[in-house]
Amino acid sequence: DKDAEWAFLRTGYGECFDSFFAFGLFELAKRSGFFPPALVDTFEPVIREEGRHILFFVNWVAWQSANKTNVLDKAIFRIRCIGALLLNAFGRLDIAGDAASGSDNFVAAGGQNFATEFNVREFLELCLSENDKRMAPFDVRLIRPTLMPTMIKFVLNFIPKK
Repeated sequence: DKDAEWAFLRTGYGECFDSFFAFGLFELAKRSGFFPPALVDTFEPVIREEGRHILFFVNWVAWQSANKTNVLDKAIFRIRCIGALLLNAFGRLDIAGDAASGSDNFVAAGGQNFATEFNVREFLELCLSENDKRMAPFDVRLIRPTLMPTMIKFVLNFIPKK
């Protein structure tokens, strides 16, 4: 891709969406006992690294925005961020729709593979708590990803408690 910034924005926002749910899926898989503990231990550093990736990305976006001195450049960058974010969001909704109709997509359908009684609300709450846990070790001066946690907290207002 000749537009490296656009490619990085698309990749970074995609990682923010995917990592948020992967944190919950990883914990669900760990609790299920489906995988041997040695395999879970092998992938723990990978999940930790996903936290570093999204933390780097949101801080890079903030830095890029702050360093654009021209108002027009700053506005264009923000519009590109929103565009990349929306493309990723709609892409993930398509994946979720495919999973609901029988797709074998891991991120969208993975929870059903590790829990006998999959509960959407409990899974989203698990994703929130795992996201908090995964972000906690990092320097408090760094900006944390807030879009997914904010959206999920909003959505939880409409999902009845068990």
